[in-house]
Amino acid sequence: AFLFGALLFNKIAGLILSILISFNMMYVQRSIGSDNDIYNLLFPLIILSFLILALRADHLTWKIAYGGLTGIFVGVFKFAWESGYWYIFDAIIFSIIIITIASIVKERKVIPQIKSILIIGCALWLAGFVVFLFFTTFTNTEISQYTLAPLGPLDFMQHSKAATNPNVWPNVKTTVAEFNPIQLN
Repeated sequence: AFLFGALLFNKIAGLILSILISFNMMYVQRSIGSDNDIYNLLFPLIILSFLILALRADHLTWKIAYGGLTGIFVGVFKFAWESGYWYIFDAIIFSIIIITIASIVKERKVIPQIKSILIIGCALWLAGFVVFLFFTTFTNTEISQYTLAPLGPLDFMQHSKAATNPNVWPNVKTTVAEFNPIQLN
């Protein structure tokens, strides 16, 4: 959290962000042996920190290295949160696409910045794919789960139909663990 806040603003903001996240009772309560919610906080912060470093790097080798580290942590995050890692993965891919389109529209031509952004995206995807392939040798995971990750929102909606009513809105009393009654025995 410190690295993310320091990269976005400054070291004081990084310190404040890390203190706020460290003492947030929701994460403390849900991460002490009961759930893996801490991974859902830790990995996106690491992934976004390396992505910011990749986008801000001056040399192409550092852009590729940081893009690769971003991809490695996306690949590891896939095994920490099996069904929802694609949130951050899709956000990064769509951000890279939007940044590329915005750069083309702004400059009206292909510039070296677009090339470096696309190289970061390719390094990210390839490194994540290599980590995914490494972990698939130990688990029964299909390769299509990584290559079809941009379609994750559509697949997720198919699996979440059991938790929804015929109504449009899901019953949050049954789908959100924080709303369950606390057992005091």
